[in-house]
Amino acid sequence: MLTETKVQAIKPVRYSRMVFDGGGLYLLVTPNGARCWRYAYRFAQKHKTLALGLYPDVSLERARSHHEFARNLLAHGLDPSGLKAALGKHVFAAMMREWEEARVGEGRIGPRADSRSYSQGVNASSRCL
Repeated sequence: MLTETKVQAIKPVRYSRMVFDGGGLYLLVTPNGARCWRYAYRFAQKHKTLALGLYPDVSLERARSHHEFARNLLAHGLDPSGLKAALGKHVFAAMMREWEEARVGEGRIGPRADSRSYSQGVNASSRCL
């Protein structure tokens, strides 16, 4: 499992590489230094990837929370990438925020580590490969 210190210490190399956290969550590190949170999963016998945002806009804790949200959707038979495409990335981000706030209210996860909105990370995620 990754820690915040390990994520900060990752340096870019000449090729894109994936640094895994577990359960399909990984950090894609590109040669230009961009760090993108991604979730790799299978749905309907196909491999798919969901972009969760850019590091440091989306911290490790928030990436894990968004990953848990996507896994919950899969457990209920919904494709997270398809849902994001159908609803639009801003509505999907709002759903993630609401789910995250409900989990904080239940005491299941801690409050957000930073005050940036998730939509900033979603908008910037298009810069990653």
